[in-house]
Amino acid sequence: MKKSWIVACSAVAILLLAGAAVALTPEEVVKLRKAGVSDETIRLMIEQECAGRQANPSDQIGVREVRDADGKASVVHSTGAPTAGTQSESEQEKVDKAWKMLQNQNVIIDGRRR
Repeated sequence: MKKSWIVACSAVAILLLAGAAVALTPEEVVKLRKAGVSDETIRLMIEQECAGRQANPSDQIGVREVRDADGKASVVHSTGAPTAGTQSESEQEKVDKAWKMLQNQNVIIDGRRR
């Protein structure tokens, strides 16, 4: 039963993500569902990432590396462009909490040599 539920959630996530190249991965959607995040909140998170891709690349959510004219690399951390207030305050709090939960579950190891 639990396995079929995970497969169903993954299928829904894949369908939701079909239009959004790499919005949320199916694994992230499953983690959010297990943590009790509502479908509406997950949908809003996907919409935020899709809107970020269509707008200015600097407004995208995530971490990216940019290089200046001298070739020096800088890391840019972004939470995305501010929305125009289309969400209720409580729904935005849920979205923020869900993003924080995902960030706390991911461990990124920087293997670059200094």
